[in-house]
Amino acid sequence: DAVAAGVAHALISGLLVALTFILLSELSGGASVSALQATAVGGASVAVVSVIAAVAASRNETIHAVGMLMALTVLGSLASILTTPDPNWWQLHFSQLGTFPQFSGYVFNGTLIATGSLIVAFSFRVRRVLLGARAQSRLRSARAPRIYAVLVAGVGSHMALVGFIPVNQQQFLHDRAATGMTLSFAALLILTPWLLRGLPSRLTRATGLIAVILLIGATVFIQGVINLAAFEILAFALMFSWIGVFATCVESSEKPVSLATAPSASPTRGHLTSVTDAPSSRSSAAGRRHVAKRRAHRPVVVSRRARRVASAGSAARVLPPDNRREANSLRPSRVSGLRRSDRSGRRPSTHRPSGGSRAAL
Repeated sequence: DAVAAGVAHALISGLLVALTFILLSELSGGASVSALQATAVGGASVAVVSVIAAVAASRNETIHAVGMLMALTVLGSLASILTTPDPNWWQLHFSQLGTFPQFSGYVFNGTLIATGSLIVAFSFRVRRVLLGARAQSRLRSARAPRIYAVLVAGVGSHMALVGFIPVNQQQFLHDRAATGMTLSFAALLILTPWLLRGLPSRLTRATGLIAVILLIGATVFIQGVINLAAFEILAFALMFSWIGVFATCVESSEKPVSLATAPSASPTRGHLTSVTDAPSSRSSAAGRRHVAKRRAHRPVVVSRRARRVASAGSAARVLPPDNRREANSLRPSRVSGLRRSDRSGRRPSTHRPSGGSRAAL
């Protein structure tokens, strides 16, 4: 991925500088520029591409790789269109741009070769992201990563062959290469509803819409309403659009549970909670309501004095009356003392011995 991204951004930088000078030449009527002006324009173009490359490398997302391929194709085609010696090329087909042994022909064929080679390298990324989706249980088919990688590589290899074999040299091989690219892309569209089950449904809807537009375009082309060049532009635009939708769908996943929405109270008996039990809701409000229902009740803090008063009041209300004094009066020692006092005519002493005298006795 790093090598492919570096090569692509280098080519984009060169094409951007070339397009800048071509546009300035056309606008100024062919006037020459100084070395300082040329250096300033070239440096500005390289700076813009460097910023784009830095952002794409920092994120390292599939959609940025698709945008890189699209930018390379568009810039190369524009450079070839602006410099072609045949102003009526659009009346035939796009491949007419690569038939001239000049700058326009070299740029067009080189753009097809470079884009096709980068699409072949992109197929390895397609296999890796589909395997990741399969590991996350977002993709049901186990054969999809291998099949889609082969088909994407088929699109890229046939596109590179179209650039290697200009139509004015070997028309039969050139047409077979273009047919192979078309069939590979058609197979991607046909197999998407079956092999890519589990991915977001917008991919299936976009695939159906693109297939319908292609069928309408083919019908209009056969009827002679549009020429082959217009149909090729439509097909290339739809192909890169589908790859872009595929890239956004295959890397989209459910949002992880945030710690802010996780229950913060410690689990208690009968109210066990876990961070993994919190659902990944689509809205934060729904997630907070769900967590509030499952949140454990916090214990009420009561002071020691309040607990003593409460326990004393509950004991006074619940416990039976204290009859220990009556029980002590019926002890054998007390009964014998009463008997002796009756014999001697004296009343027994009601003084109770202290703890020390009782211990001495």
